[in-house]
Amino acid sequence: MIFQLKIVLIGLIFSILAGCSGEIEINNEQAFQEVKQVLEDNLKYLEAKDLEGYLNTLVESSRDDTSQEAEHFFQDFDISYELVNTELVKEKEDTIVLEAEQMARVIFTDGDEAFRNHITWNSHTFKKEDGEWKIAASRILDILFID
Repeated sequence: MIFQLKIVLIGLIFSILAGCSGEIEINNEQAFQEVKQVLEDNLKYLEAKDLEGYLNTLVESSRDDTSQEAEHFFQDFDISYELVNTELVKEKEDTIVLEAEQMARVIFTDGDEAFRNHITWNSHTFKKEDGEWKIAASRILDILFID
């Protein structure tokens, strides 16, 4: 039960999102590279437990709720993250949806909480906010435990 709650927390930490599926042709390579960089930065900040940096990758409206969840998660775990693959599934002027394969490996847990190494397939929705791409929502599509 606790483990399942932690997986849900991981999903919340990545934000909350509506997903799509099916790869499409990239029309705006620069925007695609920008949102991919935002996702890479998001994972880098998660791994470094840099709350300010992490929250800065999210849309403003998601920051308060996500902040509390992330602080709790940072206290209990040290996790290594890797962005394995990304695929564009939706592209509009102000919205981009990527599906991403991400790996998470435990470095340290406080002993009271369970965490299993895993690969997730996620859908991330990005929106332009003040001229910059931010993560508006994220959703875990599938998970494979690797330990």
